[in-house]
Amino acid sequence: MAFRRLADVAICLGFLVAIAVPLLLFSPAKSTGPEKRVLAPFPAMPRRGHEFYQLPGAFQAYFNDHFGFRDELVRINQDVQFWLFNRSAARQVIIGKDDFLFWSVDRANFRGEAKFDADFLESWYQALKGRRDWLAQRGIAYYFVVVPNKEAIYPEKMPDSIVRGGFTRLDQLMSYLAQKGESSLVLDLRAALISEKDELPLFHILDSHWNAYGGYFGYRALMHRIKDDVAGLQALDLPRRAFAAVPTRTGDLAEAMAFNPYPYATNTAAYVGGTLPCAHTDLGVSPEIVRVVVECGLPDRTARALIFHDSTIMAMLPYLAATFARTDLLWRQPTFNEIAHYVEEVKPTIVIEARVEQALQWPSGAAFAPTVVFTSSAAPEDQSGAISGLRVDGRTVVVDGAAYWARGATGAKMMIDTNLPVKEGSIGLKALPGASALKDRAVPWGFSVVLSLIADQPMPKNPRLCMWTADGELGSNRLAGAMKSDWEFCATN
Repeated sequence: MAFRRLADVAICLGFLVAIAVPLLLFSPAKSTGPEKRVLAPFPAMPRRGHEFYQLPGAFQAYFNDHFGFRDELVRINQDVQFWLFNRSAARQVIIGKDDFLFWSVDRANFRGEAKFDADFLESWYQALKGRRDWLAQRGIAYYFVVVPNKEAIYPEKMPDSIVRGGFTRLDQLMSYLAQKGESSLVLDLRAALISEKDELPLFHILDSHWNAYGGYFGYRALMHRIKDDVAGLQALDLPRRAFAAVPTRTGDLAEAMAFNPYPYATNTAAYVGGTLPCAHTDLGVSPEIVRVVVECGLPDRTARALIFHDSTIMAMLPYLAATFARTDLLWRQPTFNEIAHYVEEVKPTIVIEARVEQALQWPSGAAFAPTVVFTSSAAPEDQSGAISGLRVDGRTVVVDGAAYWARGATGAKMMIDTNLPVKEGSIGLKALPGASALKDRAVPWGFSVVLSLIADQPMPKNPRLCMWTADGELGSNRLAGAMKSDWEFCATN
């Protein structure tokens, strides 16, 4: 009897220890190693009604991300899923054939389920044409380069359960540009890469990016286009023996699965030739370093390149740096104003924008986009929000944001005051995809406002756009008509 009582006590104590230790060993980390993401922060002290309403969920997210031994448990779960079921516990990673790994973020695009509407495609067309024409007036060539998704080059390595469908976003964009007679606005590298597939992989097996071999053929396709516009360009011509297979067990996809190193060794392709002229072993390019400039003093290098890029162009950069007299590298998707600013400073021969295929979900900023700083004025309790983005695509201004209304809010409207040259009656307000309706909600309501610009009217030097609520029952408060004194969101210089 006494033994049973001691056993019961031991079980109870063991249970208490099991639940107490993770609580006592909370991790203060801001990011997690296995999952490669930012962890939920400790919630701030609420001051407004909607913040009190959100507090339980915010604390739950913080607790879920920071309890003791969380990273270890994530790794154990990944091991079980991988070794027993040959699948990834990380939802963002797909395990394909022959050890190929893929991001799952663009699965719908691979299946042909991601559709652009006509207005969106027209926005792309106007944005790209506006940039090309503006630069052409200044004697500068412009190239918009799309680096394909890994699965676009190796669809046969995707699992059989994910079937390739119809038109992808890039297919839709290229078809639309062809209808406009403007196919040259986008350099689509898919055909160039597929034609070079051989025993050496063009992409890292365990990483989402192309390797030095794939980057070289992308570079060659770009140089083939540029040589028609830039006289005397000295493009590199490297033999295939300059590349060789090398083993690797690391990559961003493997790390996302909490494997570093990966359980199996795989091969990638690396450049093993001689030192490239003016190319550095490490260009020091990263998202944290806004700008890198590479100078090449060889007498036969005269062209100057201004390149806006993301991580996918990294494998091409050594070849580009060896080609131009000066290469300015900026890690960003630029607004038109940023292009204009750096064009004035650098005085380039060519401007290149390089973007990964999966980032075609939103258009490039347009030729007439104003530079704005986004601010939000103080709001009454239970009401707040902000403009999160403002862009101009051709002759259309699109303003995106989010707002909070009190529980029980009905009939609230958005009013607009702006000095932009917009047409009367062109204001259209709609909820963003996945946003909640106003009624009986105290959660963010996403909005998107579309304004049509008047043709041939210049943009003001100091563009201003303000939005505010009107004519809505907000809990116990009723906004009086269109009084901007309640609260407003502004985007101004």
